[in-house]
Amino acid sequence: MTQVAELGPLDPQITEHNPLEQRVERFSPLHIESTLELIRNEFAQGNRELAQGLLQRLQFPLSLGSFTKSLDVGKQYANKLLSSRMLENDPDKAEEIANKLVEDYADHSFCINVQEASALGLTVELLLDEQLQITWEIHKLARVKELLLQEQRRQEMEERLRNLPAGILYDLQNPLGPVPHPNPDAGGL
Repeated sequence: MTQVAELGPLDPQITEHNPLEQRVERFSPLHIESTLELIRNEFAQGNRELAQGLLQRLQFPLSLGSFTKSLDVGKQYANKLLSSRMLENDPDKAEEIANKLVEDYADHSFCINVQEASALGLTVELLLDEQLQITWEIHKLARVKELLLQEQRRQEMEERLRNLPAGILYDLQNPLGPVPHPNPDAGGL
C-alpha cells in the first residue's frame, strides 16, 4: 500500500426505497441493531410514544432480516478471498479478519490505512521509492486506457447514430406518435 492508500470496511451498503416517506435510504445493516437498541432503550425509559413512533418508521421485518443476513454474506466472501490467498495456511485468522472487516468498524467510511491494515493482521507493506513510482505509472496508464476506451465507445455510438434510418431518432424520442402542432392557417390546433 502507499502512504495514502486506504481500504474500507466490508459491511454491505444497502440502498432501499422507503415507501412510507417516498425517498431512497442508504445504510449499513450494522445500523439495524443500533436502531433496535435505541427503540428498546426508549421503551425501557418509559418513552413509549417515541419508541412507538420509531418502531412504525422501520422498514418491513423480513427486509430487515435479509439486510442483516447480508453481513454473513460479506463475511463469507471476505473469508473465502483471504483464505484462498493471503492467509491460505491460516483459516482461523482469515475468518477472524473477515469478521472484523465486516462488523468491527462503526462506519463504512472508516479509513483502513497501511498501519490499520497491519494491526488487523493483513499482510501489507508500504510501497516506497521505485515500487511506488512503478505503481503510480501503472495507475496513470490504466487511467489513460480507460479514457481512450470511453472515447472509442463515444465515437462508435456517434457512428451508429449517424447510420440510423431517417426519422428513427424522432420516433424513439416520441414513442406516443407525432405531437400535434398548431396550424396558424386552420385557426387553432
